[in-house]
Amino acid sequence: MSDPLDQLPPMVAEAIRVGLAFAASGGSPLTTIANEIAQAVIDSRAPQERVEMRPAYNWTCPECGRDNFQRSILAEASDEDLHEHGIEPGDPEIGAWQTYPRRVTCEHCEREFEAMGFGQDNEEDEPC
Repeated sequence: MSDPLDQLPPMVAEAIRVGLAFAASGGSPLTTIANEIAQAVIDSRAPQERVEMRPAYNWTCPECGRDNFQRSILAEASDEDLHEHGIEPGDPEIGAWQTYPRRVTCEHCEREFEAMGFGQDNEEDEPC
């Protein structure tokens, strides 16, 4: 006679078997089964590869009103540069230094604009 659990999807059958074994040792089978099924579903949907996220800027074109994305420029700083700004090399709090380009072009309408940093509100502020 075949095991009725063999009629179920393998991950569900295994979760029930684990839950029943746990119940035999005095635990709650329903909680264990639910946890096992939830973990199996999460694991089966997990992406197989990772991608590196890089900082970027987004801006809205004043001409056509569409959103654009622009890569930031990640700057490397020497130990001397860090000391000049009062930062200790290797300090985990510093993160990455990033700048933006002086000019950007809308990928939709192809109009070019001078870039202004987030929070800059006048033309006298120097771009990064």
